[in-house]
Amino acid sequence: MRRDLDGIELLAKRLNIRANLHIHSGDHMTAQPAILWDLIRDRDPAAIGAYVDPGHLFTEGGRDVWRQGLDLLGERITLVAVKDVAWEPILESDPNKPRWQVRVVPLSKGIVPWPDVFARLRDLKFNGWISIHSEYANLDARQVIEQTRQDLSYLRQAVGPS
Repeated sequence: MRRDLDGIELLAKRLNIRANLHIHSGDHMTAQPAILWDLIRDRDPAAIGAYVDPGHLFTEGGRDVWRQGLDLLGERITLVAVKDVAWEPILESDPNKPRWQVRVVPLSKGIVPWPDVFARLRDLKFNGWISIHSEYANLDARQVIEQTRQDLSYLRQAVGPS
């Protein structure tokens, strides 16, 4: 991955753009903020940034990795993904001991403490982009648009005064 990033960094510099590495749960190289930090710390911040996703941070790290990750990546954070998740049991797997899966839920219903996340980002002087992810697999297009409206309303409250 480091060799790939060498090429991406050179291309980003040549094109005067920034590539952002997305923290993503699962079997992805960037699932953990410490790994992402190790990959980008010696790279040009104008060419390679950190794309943090608190939903994925909660999925992989539980209760406090989101805060630790934001603190570690700090000024390298250039993009923040906004979606929320909930852990749900898969009862069919074993009625005596269910397995758990993550599902995207409305921002007001998930486990990410959005007011705390945005307060921490303010403390870190974050001045980048926010990307709202309306990844609602169980809704049709009209319902996704309506849920996104509700999420945006919640997000405005969660961000608080600037």
